Amino acid sequence: MKGSDQVMGSWAPIENLVRRKLFILLLFLWVCAITASVTYDHKAILVNGQRRFLISGSIHYPRSTPEVIYI
Repeated sequence: MKGSDQVMGSWAPIENLVRRKLFILLLFLWVCAITASVTYDHKAILVNGQRRFLISGSIHYPRSTPEVIYI
């Protein structure tokens, strides 16, 4: 019984490698299957023909006061 555990245990790293490669392959295929058309006009970005308004911002930390950074 002990010898069979050692033999089966030696396959564990190979099985994990196969599982990882299969996961990466499936993830790659899923990402490739998703397509989107992204364009823009004078008002907004169009994703698959639907207008999307993107609002973004940033904080320049060296110009911020400690009260803003350490809330």
